[in-house]
Amino acid sequence: APSGGPLEVAIDGPAPAWRWRLDGRLVQPPTVANAPMTMSISPPAKVVQGAPCTLLVHMLALAEVYAPMIIVGLPAGLEPRAEALDRMVRSGQLGCWEWADGELRLSGERLPANTTWDVPLSCVAIAAGLSQGRPSLAYPYYQPERAVWLPGMRVAITP
Repeated sequence: APSGGPLEVAIDGPAPAWRWRLDGRLVQPPTVANAPMTMSISPPAKVVQGAPCTLLVHMLALAEVYAPMIIVGLPAGLEPRAEALDRMVRSGQLGCWEWADGELRLSGERLPANTTWDVPLSCVAIAAGLSQGRPSLAYPYYQPERAVWLPGMRVAITP
């Protein structure tokens, strides 16, 4: 749908009728001028199926950011390692995390102005191939309209 909402296609008729629903962002929205942070994601240089890999999410707070949110669109074939994310929550590096529909959602604590938040994401490559994830974004929790956007990450997973 042009608005960025879900797209639903239905074929009616005698059984079986089919219905497909596509959710997610297909086009990367622009970053707003007053975004209070910058963000970058460094994908792993080499990804081998069945092996762990690490990508680095880097955020710089340009102004004070309360409860920063990061949503990383992981390419198909990469999955986050729950045990590593749980360790980061226990250590205080993350507030909480959630993995759903190809997006890893991370939340953190208050970031003072001119400070960085680096999150090394441990993933496992579960399927070989070339794929691109959804666009990633970061924003203050209560102000999603002030998001900074990054294009979908591409990764080639070799067998």
